[in-house]
Amino acid sequence: MNGDEQREMLRLVELEYARTTKFIEGSVGITTSVRGWAITVWAALIGVSFTQRLWALALLAAITILSFAVVDAYQSSLYAQALLRARTLERITAKHFDALARGKDNPRFIAEADAALASNKYGFYSNLQAFRWRDLFHLRYRIFLVAYGTLALVAVICALLVLVIPAPTIPTPSPTASSSAGP
Repeated sequence: MNGDEQREMLRLVELEYARTTKFIEGSVGITTSVRGWAITVWAALIGVSFTQRLWALALLAAITILSFAVVDAYQSSLYAQALLRARTLERITAKHFDALARGKDNPRFIAEADAALASNKYGFYSNLQAFRWRDLFHLRYRIFLVAYGTLALVAVICALLVLVIPAPTIPTPSPTASSSAGP
C-alpha cells in the first residue's frame, strides 16, 4: 500500500469514527428520553388508575411500559453495535500510531497497520445489522429485566389492588339541628 492510499484510508477511518461518535451521542440522548417518558407515562397511568378506581389503566401501564422496553431495547441494540464499531476503529487507529512510533524498529507494526486498514469494512450505516426480536434476549443490559419487568409487575399488582380493594366511602355530613333551625 502506498503512502497516499494509506493516508486516504486513515482519513476515511477518522471520518467514520466521527460519524460513529455522533451516532452514539444521539443514541444515548434518545435512550435517556425514552426512559424518562416511560417512567412518566407509567406513573401517570398508575396514579389515575388509583384515583379514578380504573383497574384497566393499571394494566395499560403494564402494556405501555413493556412497549417502552422494546423501544429502549432497540435503541440499546443500535448503541451496542455503534460502540463495538467505535472500538474497532480505535484499534485500527492505534495500530497506525504504533506503526508511526515503532515501525522503523519493527516492520511488523507497519504490516499490521496496513492489514487493519485494508481489511476494514468501511461504512458505519451499511455495517449496522437489522434488529431482530431475538436480539431482545441477547442484550447484556439487565435494566430490561429488572427495571421494566419490575414496573410491569407493579402495574399488574396495582390493577389487582384497584380491582379487589373497595373504594373508600366518604361520610356525608348529616344536617344538624342548629343548621335547620331558623332565626
